[in-house]
Amino acid sequence: QVPISEFFLGYRRTALAPGEILHKVFVPHSRPREIVRAFKQAKRKDDDIAIVTCAMRVRVDDAGRVEEAAYAFGGMAPTTVLAKSVGAASVGTTWGDAALLGQLVAACHAELQLPYTVPGGMAEYRTALACSFVRKFWTLSCAALGSGDIEPQIVSEMEEDERTVSHGQQAYERVSDRAIVGHGVAHVSALQQTTGEARYIDDMPAVGAELHMALVPSAHPHAHVLKVDSAEALAMAGVKCVLTHEDVPGSNIWNIFHDEELLPSRTVHHVGQPVALVVAATQRQAQAAAQRVHITYEVLPAVLTVRDAVAQGALFAEERKLVRGDVDAALAASDVTLSGTSYCGAQEHFYLETMGAVAVPKGENGEMDLYASTQNPTEAQMVCAEALGVPAARIVCHVKRMGGGFGGKESRA
Repeated sequence: QVPISEFFLGYRRTALAPGEILHKVFVPHSRPREIVRAFKQAKRKDDDIAIVTCAMRVRVDDAGRVEEAAYAFGGMAPTTVLAKSVGAASVGTTWGDAALLGQLVAACHAELQLPYTVPGGMAEYRTALACSFVRKFWTLSCAALGSGDIEPQIVSEMEEDERTVSHGQQAYERVSDRAIVGHGVAHVSALQQTTGEARYIDDMPAVGAELHMALVPSAHPHAHVLKVDSAEALAMAGVKCVLTHEDVPGSNIWNIFHDEELLPSRTVHHVGQPVALVVAATQRQAQAAAQRVHITYEVLPAVLTVRDAVAQGALFAEERKLVRGDVDAALAASDVTLSGTSYCGAQEHFYLETMGAVAVPKGENGEMDLYASTQNPTEAQMVCAEALGVPAARIVCHVKRMGGGFGGKESRA
């Protein structure tokens, strides 16, 4: 058995040893001439976290002298606080003596001082609440024991009204034709989608002088880009320009961690990484010209598996761990252990609508409307603004619907 005063050791720490559980809590019945009361002050009366709580107990003999007293407070420390000086000031005194109340309040005020930096704030108010609870307990317990000269009106004002158990009545309406449950209600956009009227990015009508863009992907998982030869592509019909990292007017750094280039200035890090962009009058012209952009690489060693990364020490500098207990010690103490290796290949998200976007310059102060199939329009807005070197307020990203995404259009669509 552990006294409750010794059970809570600190914030979220108790006297329970590893493997132990709390079996029962023994709360004794109050004895004759013993008063036990609890008080709580919160921002609203019911169903709210308390600012300060307390439980107080006093037992007196037939002559009215205090034999035992305890004052416990919550909200004044990381764990429940037993105000020992207040209890000590009570024992041996005559309960109901007007001078005693001042001594108890003074002892409470001295013991339960809080610094101004205390979590939760309201340091002086919480101390004042604790002292007011002592006064309230003294008044109500004196009235219950018939000690001291307590005015009935004050006792009546301090007693709390007991709220009766709530009850209610629910009336059920007849299910109408407009009810949802039990009826096959069509999705709000089902008609447009099944008839083909729903417009996706590829269905948007062309704007005036609209151009199309195609990517020139990297052919190697790890390499230095030595030269981008776009002469053959630029000579093809309909091709307007070929863009590289040198043509990015704003920041060429992007993604969630801001550790990747939009277009590589020196090194590519995976197959398919965009190295250049071809802009042409039609999509087919742009895609055909992208295959005529010749890139000279210096191929570098590539780390293609987790096992290779571990063997070569090619690990991320920042480690993120969720650790509980000692794994090595637990395995060593186990009766049976099994070990092996499991591999799981990557799987791309399979959405019917591929990634796409339409950018419409407004022709004023770098303003632009962006229509994208993305799950993250805010990031699309920010990346576009940073790449163009304009405030984000000048970029408006529109997303009406997507033909699937499943997380695959979170950060790169």
